[in-house]
Amino acid sequence: MNTLRANNSGENRLRFVFDDTVMSFGLAPDATFADVARKWGEVEPRDRGSPIAIDVTLLGAMPIGHRRTASK
Repeated sequence: MNTLRANNSGENRLRFVFDDTVMSFGLAPDATFADVARKWGEVEPRDRGSPIAIDVTLLGAMPIGHRRTASK
């Protein structure tokens, strides 16, 4: 398995963890579950199977006036 080093860069991160590798992406501070699902759809890891974990790191909340509103 590939080793994942701790990222202390202060970034929001999304990681899909598989038996043999980790796929890591930047994540917007106002990300939603829909954003995570959209990224999963873009990855299409058919050859890797299902992830053993999905890790989301959010380092701070957006001020209320800056949050996205849900779109219909």
